[in-house]
Parts: sequence; structure tokens; C-alpha cells
Amino acid sequence: MKHDGHADHGRGMVRDFLQRLIVSIILSIPIVLFSPVGRFVGLSGAPPFGIPSGVLGFLFATGVVWWGGLPFISAASRALRRCEANMMTLIAVGILVSYVYSVASTFIFKGEVFYDAAAYL
Repeated sequence: MKHDGHADHGRGMVRDFLQRLIVSIILSIPIVLFSPVGRFVGLSGAPPFGIPSGVLGFLFATGVVWWGGLPFISAASRALRRCEANMMTLIAVGILVSYVYSVASTFIFKGEVFYDAAAYL
């Protein structure tokens, strides 16, 4: 059986992951700058235009989580439908727990946000 139809599949997947990585890094820079990590390394500036840091983190982390993390989340979803747990499940749980808690902490109750952790994962 010939596999010529799948010859570029690997290159396309690598290109897609590289594109997701680069865009996610760019979107993560403002999250890191205005997060506790940024304050720890001496970047104590306020977010631009008077936007609260939680809202700024939400805006940028949403792109990172739902576009950059989509391959991990969808692979974890497929594994869970087969009643399996694998590394994609672990990564997706980490991403989603930190993101959902941070969204709730930003808009529902007051608490510490972890958008930076969601973006790192």
C-alpha cells in the first residue's frame, strides 16, 4: 500500500504546531508582563488604557487557550470519550482548570488569577 497521500501530513502538522507556538508566545508576552511573574522580575507597570490586569489576562489568554491549546484539548476530549487518560488529558486539565478558575476570579469573585499558568501550559 502506498502512502503518497500522507507524505506531507507530518510537515503540515509541524507547520501548524509551529504557527500555534509562535502566536501563543506573542499573545503570552503581555500576560507575563502584567502578571505576578512580571512583578517578581521588576516589571511593575500598569496595563495600558487603565484595563485591569485580570481583564487583560483574560483577553490574551483566551486566544492562547482556545486556539493555541486546541490540539491538546481536542486530543484530551477524544481520549476521555474512549475512557482513557493520557498526557494530553493531563495538559488539557491543567490548562482548563487554571483558565476557568481565572475567568471566575476575574468576573464572578475576587481572587488570584492564573492566566499566566494557562498560557505557559
